[in-house]
Amino acid sequence: MRRLLRLPSGYGDRVARVVNEALDGMAVLAMRRDLAVAVGLSVAAWLVEVVMYWMMAQAFDVHLSLAEALFVTVAVNLIVAVPITPWGIGPYEVAVTETLSLIGVDRAVASSYALGSHVLLVAWIGLSGALAMWTLQLRPRDLLRADVDVSPQPTARAQRRSTDE
Repeated sequence: MRRLLRLPSGYGDRVARVVNEALDGMAVLAMRRDLAVAVGLSVAAWLVEVVMYWMMAQAFDVHLSLAEALFVTVAVNLIVAVPITPWGIGPYEVAVTETLSLIGVDRAVASSYALGSHVLLVAWIGLSGALAMWTLQLRPRDLLRADVDVSPQPTARAQRRSTDE
Protein backbone atom coordinates (compact mmCIF):
# COMPACT_ATOMS: atom_id res chain seq x y z
CA MET A 1 0.00 0.00 0.00
CA ARG A 2 2.89 2.38 0.77
CA ARG A 3 4.08 2.16 -2.86
CA LEU A 4 0.59 2.94 -4.07
CA LEU A 5 0.24 6.02 -1.89
CA ARG A 6 3.89 7.12 -1.98
CA LEU A 7 3.79 8.57 1.51
CA PRO A 8 6.80 9.36 3.67
CA SER A 9 7.98 6.67 6.04
CA GLY A 10 5.66 6.20 9.00
CA TYR A 11 2.62 7.71 7.32
CA GLY A 12 1.99 4.76 5.02
CA ASP A 13 1.58 2.43 8.00
CA ARG A 14 -0.93 4.80 9.62
CA VAL A 15 -2.91 5.20 6.42
CA ALA A 16 -2.92 1.43 5.88
CA ARG A 17 -4.17 0.90 9.44
CA VAL A 18 -6.94 3.49 9.05
CA VAL A 19 -8.00 2.04 5.69
CA ASN A 20 -8.05 -1.50 7.10
CA GLU A 21 -10.09 -0.36 10.12
CA ALA A 22 -12.54 1.44 7.82
CA LEU A 23 -12.91 -1.68 5.68
CA ASP A 24 -13.45 -3.79 8.81
CA GLY A 25 -16.11 -1.34 9.90
CA MET A 26 -17.90 -1.76 6.59
CA ALA A 27 -18.16 -5.54 7.03
CA VAL A 28 -21.79 -4.96 8.06
CA LEU A 29 -22.54 -4.18 4.41
CA ALA A 30 -22.05 -7.86 3.58
CA MET A 31 -24.66 -8.96 6.14
CA ARG A 32 -28.10 -8.18 4.76
CA ARG A 33 -29.98 -8.25 8.04
CA ASP A 34 -27.45 -6.03 9.82
CA LEU A 35 -27.37 -3.72 6.81
CA ALA A 36 -31.17 -3.44 6.86
CA VAL A 37 -31.07 -2.57 10.56
CA ALA A 38 -28.34 0.03 9.97
CA VAL A 39 -30.25 1.63 7.08
CA GLY A 40 -33.49 1.57 9.06
CA LEU A 41 -31.86 3.24 12.05
CA SER A 42 -30.24 5.82 9.79
CA VAL A 43 -33.57 6.69 8.16
CA ALA A 44 -35.20 6.88 11.60
CA ALA A 45 -32.43 9.20 12.84
CA TRP A 46 -32.87 11.49 9.82
CA LEU A 47 -36.63 11.58 10.35
CA VAL A 48 -36.15 12.47 14.01
CA GLU A 49 -33.78 15.27 12.98
CA VAL A 50 -36.29 16.61 10.45
CA VAL A 51 -39.03 16.59 13.10
CA MET A 52 -36.63 18.28 15.54
CA TYR A 53 -36.02 21.13 13.08
CA TRP A 54 -39.77 21.38 12.43
CA MET A 55 -40.58 21.48 16.17
CA MET A 56 -37.83 24.02 16.79
CA ALA A 57 -39.35 26.18 14.08
CA GLN A 58 -42.73 26.00 15.82
CA ALA A 59 -41.10 27.17 19.05
CA PHE A 60 -39.74 30.22 17.19
CA ASP A 61 -43.14 30.84 15.57
CA VAL A 62 -41.70 29.87 12.20
CA HIS A 63 -44.24 27.80 10.30
CA LEU A 64 -42.37 25.27 8.19
CA SER A 65 -43.87 22.35 6.34
CA LEU A 66 -42.16 19.00 6.86
CA ALA A 67 -40.71 19.34 3.34
CA GLU A 68 -39.19 22.70 4.29
CA ALA A 69 -37.84 21.20 7.52
CA LEU A 70 -36.28 18.43 5.43
CA PHE A 71 -34.72 21.10 3.17
CA VAL A 72 -33.24 22.86 6.22
CA THR A 73 -31.94 19.54 7.60
CA VAL A 74 -30.23 18.55 4.36
CA ALA A 75 -28.77 22.02 3.75
CA VAL A 76 -27.38 22.30 7.27
CA ASN A 77 -25.86 18.82 7.21
CA LEU A 78 -24.22 19.44 3.85
CA ILE A 79 -22.75 22.76 4.99
CA VAL A 80 -21.39 21.51 8.31
CA ALA A 81 -20.08 18.23 6.87
CA VAL A 82 -16.74 19.96 6.35
CA PRO A 83 -15.47 21.11 9.73
CA ILE A 84 -14.41 24.72 9.31
CA THR A 85 -14.64 25.91 12.90
CA PRO A 86 -14.91 24.14 16.28
CA TRP A 87 -18.44 22.82 16.88
CA GLY A 88 -19.47 24.25 13.50
CA ILE A 89 -20.04 27.66 15.05
CA GLY A 90 -20.54 30.13 12.24
CA PRO A 91 -21.21 27.90 9.22
CA TYR A 92 -24.19 26.30 10.98
CA GLU A 93 -25.77 29.65 11.77
CA VAL A 94 -25.16 30.94 8.24
CA ALA A 95 -26.57 27.76 6.68
CA VAL A 96 -29.72 27.80 8.81
CA THR A 97 -30.26 31.55 8.42
CA GLU A 98 -29.80 31.53 4.64
CA THR A 99 -31.87 28.39 4.12
CA LEU A 100 -34.75 29.81 6.14
CA SER A 101 -34.40 33.14 4.32
CA LEU A 102 -34.74 31.31 1.00
CA ILE A 103 -38.01 29.86 2.27
CA GLY A 104 -39.22 33.35 3.15
CA VAL A 105 -38.53 33.58 6.89
CA ASP A 106 -37.48 37.01 8.16
CA ARG A 107 -33.68 37.14 8.51
CA ALA A 108 -33.75 38.26 12.17
CA VAL A 109 -36.12 35.42 13.11
CA ALA A 110 -34.03 32.98 11.06
CA SER A 111 -30.85 34.08 12.87
CA SER A 112 -32.51 33.66 16.26
CA TYR A 113 -33.72 30.22 15.23
CA ALA A 114 -30.22 29.30 14.04
CA LEU A 115 -28.55 30.35 17.28
CA GLY A 116 -31.20 28.80 19.52
CA SER A 117 -31.29 25.50 17.65
CA HIS A 118 -27.50 25.26 17.66
CA VAL A 119 -27.31 25.80 21.42
CA LEU A 120 -29.92 23.08 21.96
CA LEU A 121 -28.19 20.70 19.55
CA VAL A 122 -24.81 21.13 21.25
CA ALA A 123 -26.45 20.63 24.65
CA TRP A 124 -28.18 17.46 23.40
CA ILE A 125 -24.94 16.10 21.91
CA GLY A 126 -23.11 16.77 25.18
CA LEU A 127 -25.83 15.12 27.24
CA SER A 128 -26.11 12.05 25.00
CA GLY A 129 -22.31 11.75 24.89
CA ALA A 130 -22.13 11.89 28.69
CA LEU A 131 -24.87 9.25 28.89
CA ALA A 132 -22.98 7.03 26.43
CA MET A 133 -19.78 7.42 28.42
CA TRP A 134 -21.61 6.52 31.64
CA THR A 135 -23.21 3.49 29.96
CA LEU A 136 -19.83 2.35 28.61
CA GLN A 137 -18.21 3.11 31.98
CA LEU A 138 -15.72 5.50 30.39
CA ARG A 139 -14.03 8.48 31.97
CA PRO A 140 -12.97 11.52 29.96
CA ARG A 141 -9.31 10.51 30.17
CA ASP A 142 -10.20 7.11 28.65
CA LEU A 143 -11.13 8.87 25.41
CA LEU A 144 -7.50 9.90 24.95
CA ARG A 145 -6.10 6.41 25.51
CA ALA A 146 -5.74 4.09 22.53
CA ASP A 147 -5.71 0.89 24.59
CA VAL A 148 -9.27 1.18 25.98
CA ASP A 149 -11.65 -1.39 24.46
CA VAL A 150 -15.03 0.21 23.76
CA SER A 151 -16.26 -2.46 21.38
CA PRO A 152 -19.71 -3.73 22.24
CA GLN A 153 -19.70 -6.89 24.29
CA PRO A 154 -22.03 -9.69 23.17
CA THR A 155 -25.24 -9.93 25.10
CA ALA A 156 -26.27 -13.11 26.86
CA ARG A 157 -28.85 -13.69 24.10
CA ALA A 158 -26.20 -13.38 21.38
CA GLN A 159 -23.90 -15.73 23.27
CA ARG A 160 -26.69 -18.33 23.60
CA ARG A 161 -27.50 -17.98 19.90
CA SER A 162 -23.86 -18.57 18.88
CA THR A 163 -23.59 -21.68 21.08
CA ASP A 164 -26.86 -23.04 19.64
CA GLU A 165 -25.50 -22.87 16.07
